[in-house]
Formats: sequence, structure tokens, C-alpha cells
Amino acid sequence: MGHGGDLVAGSSPAGVPVLEVVPSVLFGLLSPGVLIALVVGVLVLTAALVGVGWWALRRLRRSARVRVGLLRLRADVLPAGPRREVATLRVDLRGHLDQTDRVLDVHTVPGPGPLKDLQSRLRAAAEDLDIQLRLLGDEPDDASMVSGLRALRERAPCSTSSCATRSPASRPGSGNCTG
Repeated sequence: MGHGGDLVAGSSPAGVPVLEVVPSVLFGLLSPGVLIALVVGVLVLTAALVGVGWWALRRLRRSARVRVGLLRLRADVLPAGPRREVATLRVDLRGHLDQTDRVLDVHTVPGPGPLKDLQSRLRAAAEDLDIQLRLLGDEPDDASMVSGLRALRERAPCSTSSCATRSPASRPGSGNCTG
């Protein structure tokens, strides 16, 4: 070093190379107490993010709107066949049940009555049918799925909009829903 404060390139004012100064300064800041606090902070932040993610996932899985949306998506995306038909029937069932609930809520008086009893029996029957359709939709064999659909059609007369896409002989009121 010369008299005028001439610095050699890449050195600190004390003449120590910069590459040696930076790590020593950083390691001086990272004392054991600071390291422990940093590790604890990272662990707390990670635990908080996992907790919030778990909470959000639980809310999404329990949300009826999300379930109905995924069911509609499945009915639209699946290729034509028995799986798509099962998904479409589940969407139709949910839509008809919601529409019936809205109509009965508007046209009934508060308190117990024959329509409230009918509504609760209808909801119970629809939930049973939805469970059967869900189990049928998870069936790995298409042939058994088709036979299960046939058995469900024989149990219930055709009264949903899904029959409107079948032949005219299988539309509501014709008494033939096997289309």
C-alpha cells in the first residue's frame, strides 16, 4: 500500500482481501443465539404454513359448492359411457333436489307439516340414491356398472331430465325408462 490510501483491487481499507472479510463478518453476526432464533423462526413459519394449508384443504373438501363443482366437471370431462352417465345422474339428482328444496321452502308454512315430512323423506331417499350412484361410479368394471345402472332404472320410474336425451319412447310419462 502506498501513501495516498491507494487500495489494491479487491481488498478492504485494512488491506485484507474482500473475500476474507465478508465471511468473517457474516459468521460474526451468526452467533449461536442468532442461529437458534433463526432456526426456530423457520420452524414456526413452516408449521404455520402447513397448518394454514391443512385448514384450507379441509374447508375445501367439506365445501358443498366445491363438491358439486367437481362433480359437474367430472360429468363434463369424462368420455361418453357409463361413468359419465353416473356422474350426470348425480349432477341431475343434486340439481333436482336443490330445486325441490327451494320450491318447498317458498311454498310451505313454518313448522311441522306434511310438506316438511315429505321434504325430509325425499332428501333421505336422494342421499341413499347418491351413495349408490357414487359407489357405482367407483366400480372398476364397466359391465357391472352397466348392470347396476339397469337395476337402478328398474327401481325408479323415469322422471328426471336425463331421460329427455334418450329416445322418445323413454321420455317421462311413457313408462319406459330403459331407453
